[in-house]
Parts: sequence; C-alpha cells; structure tokens
Amino acid sequence: MPTCIRRPSISLKSLFRFLLLSGVLALSAASGAQTSPLFFWGYSPITFFGCVAFSPDSSKFVLEGSSGIQVFNNATGTLIGCLSTNLSDVGCVAFSPDGSLLAIGGINYAGSVTGEVELWDTAHWKLVGTIAPKSSNVNSITFSPDSQTLVVGSSIASLAVGGQPLSLWNVKRRSFVAELGTSAQVVNAVRLSSDGKRLIVGGITSNSAVVEVWNLPARTVSQTVKTQAQTVNSVDISIDGSRIAVGGSYLTKPSYQTYGVLEVWNATTGKLLHSLGTAGTYIQCVQFSPDGTTLVNSANTGIWYGGGAEMWNVTSGKLIRSINQTPYLGVSSLTYEPDGRSILLGGNGYYLTSGQVYAYAQQWNASATSVKRTIMPAILTGAACSAFSLDGNTLTVAVSNTGVDKQFGVGALEYWDTATGKLLRSVDTSEGIRSIAYSSDRTVLADGGADETSGILELRDGTTGNLLTSLNSTPSHNYDEVALSPDGKRLAACGYDLATHEPILEIWSTQTRQQTYSLDFGDNVELQTISFSPDGSTIAVGGREGLFELWDAASGTQLAVLYPSEFMVNAIRFSPDGKTLCVAGVRFLSAQNATCAGAELWDVASLTRLADLPIPTTTSGGNAVAFSADGKEVYVSMTSEVDSYSTESYRLLGAQPLLDPVSLTFSPKGSYLAFTSYQMGPRLGLLTNPIAGLRVSVNPIIGGKVINATVTLSEAAPTGGLEVALESSDGHALVSSSVLVPAGSKTATFPIQTVGVTATVNPTITAQVLGFSQSLDLEVRPPAIVSLKLKPTSVVGGQSSLGTITMSAKAPTGGLVVNLSGSSTAASVPQTVTVPAGSTSVTFTITTKAVTRKSSAVITAVCGPTNQSATLTVH
Repeated sequence: MPTCIRRPSISLKSLFRFLLLSGVLALSAASGAQTSPLFFWGYSPITFFGCVAFSPDSSKFVLEGSSGIQVFNNATGTLIGCLSTNLSDVGCVAFSPDGSLLAIGGINYAGSVTGEVELWDTAHWKLVGTIAPKSSNVNSITFSPDSQTLVVGSSIASLAVGGQPLSLWNVKRRSFVAELGTSAQVVNAVRLSSDGKRLIVGGITSNSAVVEVWNLPARTVSQTVKTQAQTVNSVDISIDGSRIAVGGSYLTKPSYQTYGVLEVWNATTGKLLHSLGTAGTYIQCVQFSPDGTTLVNSANTGIWYGGGAEMWNVTSGKLIRSINQTPYLGVSSLTYEPDGRSILLGGNGYYLTSGQVYAYAQQWNASATSVKRTIMPAILTGAACSAFSLDGNTLTVAVSNTGVDKQFGVGALEYWDTATGKLLRSVDTSEGIRSIAYSSDRTVLADGGADETSGILELRDGTTGNLLTSLNSTPSHNYDEVALSPDGKRLAACGYDLATHEPILEIWSTQTRQQTYSLDFGDNVELQTISFSPDGSTIAVGGREGLFELWDAASGTQLAVLYPSEFMVNAIRFSPDGKTLCVAGVRFLSAQNATCAGAELWDVASLTRLADLPIPTTTSGGNAVAFSADGKEVYVSMTSEVDSYSTESYRLLGAQPLLDPVSLTFSPKGSYLAFTSYQMGPRLGLLTNPIAGLRVSVNPIIGGKVINATVTLSEAAPTGGLEVALESSDGHALVSSSVLVPAGSKTATFPIQTVGVTATVNPTITAQVLGFSQSLDLEVRPPAIVSLKLKPTSVVGGQSSLGTITMSAKAPTGGLVVNLSGSSTAASVPQTVTVPAGSTSVTFTITTKAVTRKSSAVITAVCGPTNQSATLTVH
C-alpha cells in the first residue's frame, strides 16, 4: 500500500464549506435537476441555550447551544433547521439590522484554537464568509446600524500574538478595519447605540472590571463607568442613547461570597442612576426594552442552573416582577422581540434525580405575565444509521434522544424530508438501535442492536415505522448490523453474545418470523458487518479477526472464507451489479507497528482481490462503505474524512473532511449521500451532487473540430474557486484534467479537442467533484461530404468524367473511405475512394460506355451519415 498519494488540488476547506456549510446545499439530482436549498440538519447535543436572537422582522429566532445553532419559525415555534457551524464553542449570535446576515462568534478548534466569526446568508442559510480576529475566543458581536461594520469583542490568547480584544471589521469584504485600544484584556460585551455613534464595551482586566463608552466615529473613549462589578458579563444602551445597563458580579473577601451587580448609568455624564437589588448572584445578560422603559436581566443563583430573570422600571428603579424564578431552571440568555411583543429566555434545567442538565427556552409576553411557548427540543445524542425511502424523498435515521419531553435512554426513528430538511415525524423505539435496513420495496424495515440489558432485533412497518414484532429469541444476543434481502423475505443479523462473547450470524424468515438457521463461526470471531448481494442469493459478513465470508442465503452453506491484507473488517458492501465487494476496516502496518484505515475491492465471481484502494497511512477508521448508484464510485469513511474512489481506475476522486462519520447511505437513484457523524456532536446530513449540469456548444461534432463545454454548479463556487475534475472515456475527445470555476461563479467553460474519425464514435465526458459526477455523451462523426462535383457533366459514351468530393474537414490519419455508387450501367465508378489523410478532397474517374440513346446516371458518394449526389448525362 503506498504511503502517500496525490490529493486533488481543490481546497478541501473551501470545498467542505461549499458542500456542507452552504446551508447545506442546493441539492441536484443525478440528471442535473435542482431542488431547493436546505439545512445541514440534525441535532447537536445542546445542554443549554447560551445565546438567543430574533431576526429584525421577528419572523425567526435563533437559539445557540453548547455546540449547535437552531433556527425557529417565530409564528409557529417550529424548528426550521440547524446550522452546521464550524465553531465547536459558540459564544454569541447577532442578526444584521437589515436581516440579511446572521453572525455567529466563538471558538474554532480546527487546527489551533482560535476565535472566529461566521457570517450566514439568512435567505438561503449558507455560510458566506468568516472573520478571524487575533484571539482565542469571540465573546460578543454587534452590527452597525447600516449593517456594514461588525464590532468584535474577544479574548486575547497572548499578547505575543498581537492585536487587541476589541476590533472593527468590514462585513461586505470580511476585512479588518481597525483595533480599538480598550483597557480591557478580555471584552465580554459590546453594544452600539441606535445611531451607531456610541459603543459600550464591558470586560475585565487582571484585577478589575472595565466599562467604557466610545465615540466610535472618533475612535476615542468618551466616558469610563466606575462599576461596582469585578466582572462585567453584559452591557446595553437604551434606544435613545441616554442610559447604559451593566450586568456582572463581584466577590467579597474574606468570605468569598458572590453578589450580582445590576446598574443603570447616565451615558453622557457617567453618573450612576440605579444600583438594583437583584436576587441573582450571577448576572449574565441585560437588555432594555425597545421603548427603553424597562430593563430585563438574568438573575441566576449559579452559573449553570438555578434562578431566572427580572424586570425593572428604568425610571424608578423598581422591580416590576421576577420571571421564572425557580430553583432548578436557569437563564443564561435573553432578548426582546424587535417590536417588543415578547421576551425570549434561553437557559437550562437540572434533573435532581439524574444530575442531568437539559436545554430549554421560554417565550413570554412583553409584560412577562404569561408564557407564550416553551421550547424543549429533543437532542440527538447518537445517530447510528440511516436509510432512504424508495423514491429518495425521505431519510429515516435511528437516533437516541434526550430532552425535557423525553425520558433519558429513549430511541427514535426520525423521518426527514430530503427536499426541505424538515423533520416529518418521529417514532419512539428502544435506545440501543445500531442498524436499520429496508427491503428493496421499502415495505419492511428491520432494526437491530442492544440496550443495557438485552439485544434488539425487530421488524417494523416500512411506511409508518410501527413495530410489527420482536424477533430476538436470545436476550443476550447483541446485534451490530442487520440486512434485509431485496425481496424482504430474509433478515440477516450479525454480532456477538453478550454473555459468552461468541459470534452470532442469524437468518430469519420475515414471513414466518422464525429463525431459519444460525451459522457457526467458532470461537473468538467478532462479527460486525453484513450485506446481501443485490439478487439476494449471497450474504457477505465480516469481522474483527481479519476475514470476511460469503454464505449461500437460501441453504446457509459457506461459500468462501477470504482474508484482506492484514486488516479487521468494519464494513462490507456489494456493488449495485453484485459483481464487486468493497471491504473496509483497520489495517495493521507491521513495519511501523501502527494501524491505519484500509479498503479493498474484490471480484465476487473469481474471489480475487481487484485493488487495494490508495488510502493514506495517516488515516484511521475504515468505518463505513457505500457504492454510488451507478457503481462507478465507492465511498469509504475514515475517522476524519470520507474518500471517494473510482471502481474502474481505483484512483482517489476526492476527500471530504468530516469527523467520525459512522454510516454512509446512498439514495436509490444516487442523488444524495446521507451520513451520520460525531463532528462536534452527533450530526445528520446530506452530501449531494454539486454539479448541476454539463453541456456542449455543438453535438454531434465533426472529428478534428474544437468545441466548448460548460460545467454548471448548483451553488456559486467558494473563495479560491472550485476545481472540477474532467475525464474523457475515449481518445477521440480530449479534455484537460480539470477546470476551475471562479469564486462567486456557477459556471466554467473548457475546450474539447476532437480527433478525426473514420466512423462515428461516442466518447463520454465526465465532470467530477468528490466523486459526484455529471456525464455527457458526445457523437463524434467523420467529416461530412460538402459537395460532389462532376467535370464535365455531359459526355459522349465511351468518354470519361472526373468526380471531385469535398469534405467538411481534413481526413484523419489513415485516410477516409467514401463509398460510391451509380444509378445506371452507362456510367461506372469505383466502389470506394479514399480521401488522403490531411486532405479535404479527392478526385475519381467515371468511365462510360456507348449508348444508343441519351442516358442519365446519378453518382452518389456516402461517408458516414452524410451523402451527396450529382448527375452525369451520357449521349
């Protein structure tokens, strides 16, 4: 196995964002037909809502959790989708005043730990740019009123890296504008006045809190607020710019008692107006109502849970009411709806019995006298496997859910609409489902796994997901993977016995719901992957002992025992035509005494190894395998990426950065590739064909001509452009190895050089990105006959005439044969004549014989699909 391979020259980071983070994608089917954009959807393991924000038009609101962003419809309270942010720790969110962008700030753990701000287009929910201040974390962000400038407050990892924790950025160009020399070492909060002239900054130094009022146009500090707080977590400025609110805490000595600080200051004079007697020991957020008359703040008795929120009259400084003040519900974020009709609180709860923390959000009316809605979404803690409906319009995924509305340890089958990314329905199941499989007509669904006490093997209605029967007759059997025969009549399940640790491979009849047989594997062989051949006659099963086996599905007879090159088999799949097997797993590198991912292709008929796929030795995993619908590509998941390979040339087509993908599933028509992964939390999403179309300027083509072809993407290419690999199946149509679609463009044009042919050929041009492809069949023809001229056109019998054939292009190497015929015995022509290579014409002789009366002979020249005729008169 080679130790290194040449990767495609595309920017993988750009491609990752283009394919997965653009909202998720504009999906396109294999035919090039587009559907509407959708989210990279699925839930992240959110245990609390740390930030909340309304869109300026109040149509949507965003809840940010410990590792995910969820977007909701404000009118219905329903989940629209989840943004696939690169940030593993989100600290702040903000909509631009014009509503066109959502900014997300936090920490990006990719490579070095750095602060970053992502900018998302809210029309299509796609990532359009990033801002990277010199910081270890972005804590707070705010837009200027014209949406052109973003103020970023952050933590500086080290003074050695340069930069300040307070910076200004041009939103349109994603470019740095200026740093502001704040006295804070860490900026926790930034807010701009409604006219954009005053910037309020809250933060800390090594021994004190900092609250500054900046004249932003002059970029100078106009006022320093002498707050009582030692830590400032939040600041706000009223709509008229007259008042500043400060929220934080201070620690007393020697008792080390923490007290919340909530203050209202005059923004012009710096005079303290109110020091409010909050009940909270931690004030994490403060905000004025849109009309400036009310101040609302979180008032928690602990950082993570306990407490609630408070409402204050700004003029009198009197407490109006406490909101949701309960011992085990905390508020970590809050915001007013832009029109002031409601208040959205985000936070967490705490289970006394289990010690678990859960996320929750509540939307109250403006007076905080009643709750409009409580939002307690289910939280995906595991996504083991997925399968498509027959038409590919629905994706079923087996998950483990937790949340306030569910008991811990409850599983579910979730049904997602692939066109909209919306959750259609959820069917509760046992928690430990690890594998699901449909029959080819999708009328039967099987699942298998194990919970804490026993194994799970079930049959379900393929449409509703409702349980039909539980099959596991031995409670101690743990099932790693299940497979259904295409006709749905047989269920195969493999795994091991929880009590004896012996391997199990069981075949069940789905009609009688009885076990047909159990196959014997001996001791110490852990089986963990299984697959039916497309015709249902053969079962392939693989395990950790570095082998895989083929069995006759009808009789249970062992057909073959095969050994890959020193690796344990984690995944095994048949190609769509059943002729090839791909086995993937963990390879042992004896020379380095190390392991890496490995995958091989095997010929089923001859039981021989076709190829050892060139997976780099720097990878690990080999967790899942999926063939494309046409069988031309095979996808193999590793711990940090998914690689696609040609099943004909065995070369690498592309690599998709993705952490811990645990399953890969193609839709029946090959339009979508679904995956589940644990990238910064469990995720569920789709890879789709980014190539929307491939067309040429002329087709058919005369060989030897150069024509232009255009490749069209479903989404504009990212920064740096997107390189599309090109390939021709035939030497009669030549293309470059790739073409670059420029950044921001959807199309790129490239030339196709055809070669002269003596007969029509049909080469195929293929454009590929990450193994997804679009192909176009060309028709390359020989040069056409442009004309046939005779000289002279009238002769006396016995004399001759010359015929000249003119072609539309030069004849190819070896010349071009033209067939000749005449309609009268009075004139004779050769059967064929050859146009010399490189020439566009040829002359031939027509002989005649004496005639008793005037005769006409039609001379015809034929080359490929073209012909020309001329008439010779013989006297």
